Amino acid sequence: MKKILVNLLILLLLFGIVEGASYIYLRNKVGDYLTDVNNFAKQNKLPTWSLKYAPVRVFHVDLRSEQFRPTTKGDRDESIIFFGCSYMYGYKEKYENTIPYIVAKETGITTVNRAFPGGSIVDAIDTMENPEFYNYMKKVPKPKYVIFMFITDHLNRVVVPYRRIIRSADNPYYEVNPKYEIENEHVKFKKYSKLNLFFKSLYSVKAFYYLYASKFNDKKAPDVMYDLFVLARHMAAERYPGAKFIIIDYKDGGHLLMPDELMKKLKANDFLIFDAEKLAGHELESEKWRIPEDKEHPNGAAFHDVAMGLVKALNLKSD
Repeated sequence: MKKILVNLLILLLLFGIVEGASYIYLRNKVGDYLTDVNNFAKQNKLPTWSLKYAPVRVFHVDLRSEQFRPTTKGDRDESIIFFGCSYMYGYKEKYENTIPYIVAKETGITTVNRAFPGGSIVDAIDTMENPEFYNYMKKVPKPKYVIFMFITDHLNRVVVPYRRIIRSADNPYYEVNPKYEIENEHVKFKKYSKLNLFFKSLYSVKAFYYLYASKFNDKKAPDVMYDLFVLARHMAAERYPGAKFIIIDYKDGGHLLMPDELMKKLKANDFLIFDAEKLAGHELESEKWRIPEDKEHPNGAAFHDVAMGLVKALNLKSD
């Protein structure tokens, strides 16, 4: 009995050391970013951020509908469905400054914006096979295009559990993506067990994903993303016959475009991919084309130029 207790104490001590070292590692890794965000938050009287030890919660896909932008109705008998994340949603911009709205106003085509902050191609597939959305689309003119905006951070969203390493202090949760698997050409979301969520709340597990798993997944993610894009195009063709599936490749905060191997595989499979900068006719990385609050998300001026380029590239005015 004594030996068992001693071993348990040793294990607890080792656990404490690993947890403490993991906290220090994460703190150092995100320290500069954390300081910048905290300073900005204090200046603007916003909640500060922390690495607070906190439980994990799963991002609920059912809450997406509360974030959707309204449909912009046109006078033509056709529509375009837009999917993506905050870039297509138009984070911190009025809806009138977003790509779907501008396209609708320029062309008279009804645009349905089903992008939302944190979204990915998994969510686009799930939305397309959602009976409520499919019924809603019966009230909208027949889709001519299904357009998805891709940023490289989406690679993380399809393979790495954590949506982010830190959360705001007044909402102290580490959020994880829902678990999913593809069964018979459908995305099936699965529940996390309580034990699984407990382990994901540990600093040591977070540090593992931050330090090692993300590197392993960098090699795996392009293949996973390719499979999901193929499935998304299949879903679009199945639900909306005749609609063309298009990808817009936009540089994210890391100023990266789609990995070459993923781009080659998609083009070899006849995917139509537009570079957002080529659509806009200029670079989109500098502060001129990003919102000042975080210098990562595009601003309305960037959206306008991308939208106008898209209208021209697809001849949407002359159809």
